[in-house]
Amino acid sequence: MSSREGASDAELDNQRLAEEQFKALNAHDVERYVKTHADSYIWESDAFPTPVRGTEGVRQAIAMYFKAFPDLHFEVEQIITSGDYVVGRWRATGTHKGEFNGIGQQQGIRGAFTLLFVGSMPLNSPLCVPVARQRPTT
Repeated sequence: MSSREGASDAELDNQRLAEEQFKALNAHDVERYVKTHADSYIWESDAFPTPVRGTEGVRQAIAMYFKAFPDLHFEVEQIITSGDYVVGRWRATGTHKGEFNGIGQQQGIRGAFTLLFVGSMPLNSPLCVPVARQRPTT
């Protein structure tokens, strides 16, 4: 995830914040992850019946992921910045051990994300969807 040449300081800051979010997720540090979101943040995902709203919603959603997948780990495959947007691709793995949308056993999944930044914080994640689900391993 190297910085691209010619990127503005704001774009580089946005990329660093996105990278920090994944570091916090991989450390399973809910509070560190929550601190990278604005109070007005909205996260839309197929994983939830309604959008996740605000830092308390983010806190609850991430805690649910960690409870269901205690060994959850993300590998960021690509991050691209442009103006106020950061987009990227990731791969996540984890063993399902708790309640989460009927998913069981060890899982691997690839996904994509989009973050819209307003100022120095992401305000909206209008796209955070799995793009491919790998077969469970036993």
